[in-house]
Amino acid sequence: MNRWIASLAACLMTWAAASAHFVYVIPEKNAPQKSIVVFTDTLEPDEAVAIEKIDKLTLNVLDKAGKTSKVELKKQDHSLAVAKAEGAVVLYGSVPYGVLQKGKTNPYLLSYHAKRVFGPVRFVAPVEGAVFEIVGRPEGKFRVLYQGKPVAKSEVAAITPKGKEKGVTDDSGDFSLDCTEPGVYGLRAKHIDAKPGELDGKKYDETRHYATLVFEVSVPSKSASAVPAMPQGFSSFGAAALDGYVYVYGGHTGKSHTYSTETVTGKFRRINIAAPTKWEELGEGAPIQGLALVAVDGKIVRIGGMQPRNKTGESADNHSIKEVSAYEPKTGKWSALPELPAGRSSHDAVAVGSKIVVAGGWEMQGKGQKAVWHDKALVLDLSKTNPTWETIDQPFSRRAVNVAAVGTKVFVVGGMTADGGIEKKVDVLDLATGKWSGGPNLPGIKRNGFAPAACTVGNTVFVSPSDGSVYRLNEKQDGWNDVVDLEVKRMVHRIVPLPGNRLMVIGGAGEGGNVSAVQIVDASATSAVSRP
Repeated sequence: MNRWIASLAACLMTWAAASAHFVYVIPEKNAPQKSIVVFTDTLEPDEAVAIEKIDKLTLNVLDKAGKTSKVELKKQDHSLAVAKAEGAVVLYGSVPYGVLQKGKTNPYLLSYHAKRVFGPVRFVAPVEGAVFEIVGRPEGKFRVLYQGKPVAKSEVAAITPKGKEKGVTDDSGDFSLDCTEPGVYGLRAKHIDAKPGELDGKKYDETRHYATLVFEVSVPSKSASAVPAMPQGFSSFGAAALDGYVYVYGGHTGKSHTYSTETVTGKFRRINIAAPTKWEELGEGAPIQGLALVAVDGKIVRIGGMQPRNKTGESADNHSIKEVSAYEPKTGKWSALPELPAGRSSHDAVAVGSKIVVAGGWEMQGKGQKAVWHDKALVLDLSKTNPTWETIDQPFSRRAVNVAAVGTKVFVVGGMTADGGIEKKVDVLDLATGKWSGGPNLPGIKRNGFAPAACTVGNTVFVSPSDGSVYRLNEKQDGWNDVVDLEVKRMVHRIVPLPGNRLMVIGGAGEGGNVSAVQIVDASATSAVSRP
């Protein structure tokens, strides 16, 4: 029999049915967003076991804002029902079962630690203060942690939609599991702490800890057609949808915060939305990152951006550009439009009718020069015979923003300030009046304000920030609703609208570097949770 070290899936061992029971937090049948706590050797309530054995469990909820609070539990016949836990990212808790002694063995304390994760399990960080837990990691890996440190050679077991598996962790405390099959997964790990102690007047020589982790792998949306990944991973680029195609231009292909002529691309590509089999190469233009790309009047318009002039290893020499160009799909040619009044990058733009609205950004002026932060938005009306850029005072100076529009309202989302702060603010410009107002702050962690992707689908603003979720503006435009968690968390990426109430998520910078993966999201899906 092969001994499994690094992968549960690669070296399966037959797991005979056992009578041992463990604490799991599982989805409630027919209501998967709700949870119940069970004491079982499966992922189902065990009617032969009294739930009173674990009713002293203390359960907590960690929400998307990073706040932790205690959750009330209601005793049922064979489970504990979890009270409302809106916006939960993780449910977790512990319960000491008691001091046990079998035969002539030394007495030991049995302690259970249960956790349920909502959404992609690999995105959830270790729980602060957790004694013993299993955490998800990228590429289908998991790690066992005791008091925050990896546990090597920990006995682990899994209940999967395909059956049961078991093994041990490697020297890094990791193990792998094939999680491609849709359904509910339950993982379990064991660790023995040899430190003696006393509970309820009973002494013990060691503590046997058992941690469980429950998560779900969703069935792919029927409306989400598979789209091939980009030929390379990149971030800080432009993307727009026009007449059945999604267009992508430029971007940064190197390590974050390291810029050179070798790490910026001028590739121009598109993909047919109806038959997304291959990204079509449309040629290569000027290498640019931090640009905006919009679809307006049947053309793709490229606006500004940044171009490094230094080679790799040389001192940074970054320049924001004024260039604005329009691509005509029928002819396959670019033509010049009026230049920006000043170089601008790390900005964004959106089309409102025949008008292009540019907001945010800064002007990088090269080696040794201080960047100028823009405090004016720009409007170019292409319906005019001789269009020129007009200015509108901004009530902010931020870069790393994204922009979307509903009717005449332009939403400027998130951004970074000159002092290095990250803002989750949303500023709204009404082109009909030229006046600004405040929108609802972005939900979630503070980092969500840095370069969150935004677009409009069906007259609704959607944002995709760094926490890996997609949110949409509610009907009152005073808060945000959860839509879905992405398969790959990313930032400095783009989302664009698609027919059929869908959106496409493209590129960006992820935990392992620049992302090439593309995902289609059903924009009609939404939870009942509103984030003010």
